[in-house]
Amino acid sequence: MPAQDASRLAGVPLAWPALVTNMGGCINTSAMIESLIDHPHIQLRTDAEVAAITPTQTTATVELQSGPEDYDAVVLATGGADPLSEGFGVCDVERIRGQVTLVDGKAFKGQRRLLCFKGYLTRANDAGQHVTGASFDHAGDPHDREPIDASDAENLERLNAVLPGSYRSSGGWVGWRRVARDRLPLVGPLPDYAWFRDSLGPWTQGGAPGPCPAPRYVPGVWLSLAHASRGTGTAIICGELVAAGITGDALPLPTPLVHALHPARFVIRALKSHQA
Repeated sequence: MPAQDASRLAGVPLAWPALVTNMGGCINTSAMIESLIDHPHIQLRTDAEVAAITPTQTTATVELQSGPEDYDAVVLATGGADPLSEGFGVCDVERIRGQVTLVDGKAFKGQRRLLCFKGYLTRANDAGQHVTGASFDHAGDPHDREPIDASDAENLERLNAVLPGSYRSSGGWVGWRRVARDRLPLVGPLPDYAWFRDSLGPWTQGGAPGPCPAPRYVPGVWLSLAHASRGTGTAIICGELVAAGITGDALPLPTPLVHALHPARFVIRALKSHQA
């Protein structure tokens, strides 16, 4: 709709026409996580660092400081680009730095809607601050979580293009996304990457000698990685997909999308291009 009509609905003077939806919103991720884990069948442990995961023929042994424990299935939901997933050969995930900026709410008095553009602007929190962001930086120390002025300036510049004004940062924070090369999560059973590279070449490059052999996976280990900037929207349904794969239930997503998320997709693409 025209900028004037969108401004009236949003409660702030927008510089551009807008698409208005009543289905949008802003999620309190801490409250969402607390709600998800408040379940009688979930036992939360935060005092046990996983040193290693050793697959057996049918299960997986998790090495903890207190000793080894056996599980029917283990799901790596670590984000990716970490020692555990990389140790299994998952190498198509990178870390991306993201910084959000806090802006004093006096500049947006009357705002009634969450705004999304190349960034976003939330409504005011309890402290009267709005959140805008986020930067997408490939460089930096992944252990560094200190905000920097350059990222604040980038966030405020995007905001100024939609809501012209003189804005100043009143704080912010930094997180590190884990992003796959094609920007889709990696969800499904952990492939035996060496087997894929050694055994599937003829079927991916033409001239297959016969029926394709059944893919080989690491027993008892599953992945849900690289949810990037959209984890609150993708992680839950992908958890359902992993659970369905483990239990043999009907898949909650259409087959083409399951294939698009499959963790073996990169090695198969590399085989097709003779780069594996």
